[in-house]
Amino acid sequence: MLTAVRIVGVFLLVLAVLSLVGIVVAGTDAFISPIAVTVRYILMTLAGIGFILIRKWGVLVYLGSLVINWINYFTLYEGQGSAGPIWLAIPIPLAICVLCYFAWNRLR
Repeated sequence: MLTAVRIVGVFLLVLAVLSLVGIVVAGTDAFISPIAVTVRYILMTLAGIGFILIRKWGVLVYLGSLVINWINYFTLYEGQGSAGPIWLAIPIPLAICVLCYFAWNRLR
């Protein structure tokens, strides 16, 4: 179980770092709100580090970032601009939340 949490952490960390590098390469003119995008991936980086270290705060940061992302999606982006069908954005975060629920007692 803890190995799965660490694998999720590595995945989040790699994805976030690659996205932050992409922001630098693409420039901030390509985004509606560069600050929102940067905050999203900084929070994902912190969550990934928390998952790798097997800490409860990593899960809390992840859940907080999910809430912030959905708020931004409906307020800042007005529910538009999704890269794919919106229903595809639900299964992976839901699976991570279920994993964290079952691993919660083992996290420090």
